[in-house]
Amino acid sequence: MSTLQESKEKSISKLIILSTTILGSILGVLALIITVSVFTTLDFTFISTDRISFYILSGIGLTMCMVTFPIRSNFQKKFKWTSLLSISSIILGTAATTLFILVLLNVPISFITNEKIAIVIMSSIILVKWIISTWHLFVKN
Repeated sequence: MSTLQESKEKSISKLIILSTTILGSILGVLALIITVSVFTTLDFTFISTDRISFYILSGIGLTMCMVTFPIRSNFQKKFKWTSLLSISSIILGTAATTLFILVLLNVPISFITNEKIAIVIMSSIILVKWIISTWHLFVKN
């Protein structure tokens, strides 16, 4: 492979990584707006209950994860699945998925008395995963 081809591939990889970062951040702002709307008078016509807000927030979080993490790992040559950042992201993703399934199935959880608490927990997981994902860009694993 020539140096020119490698240079083009690197610039395309950087462009894809940058675009996924921007898209992930836009989705993060949308998640923040959904979370704030639950606790304020901000009202959306398509969100009628806290439960629907939780489902939408979960979908946004899943989309953020799918947009950023796998794409970056594919284009970053020195990406390591066994790094501390990767493992912590996997654990948080598993926790978010478990929370989603438990709320979906109406399984009683002692510390989650209503959907607003589930929204706060899911929002926190999304925020931490976004920070980890963004941190991945600047830290060499």
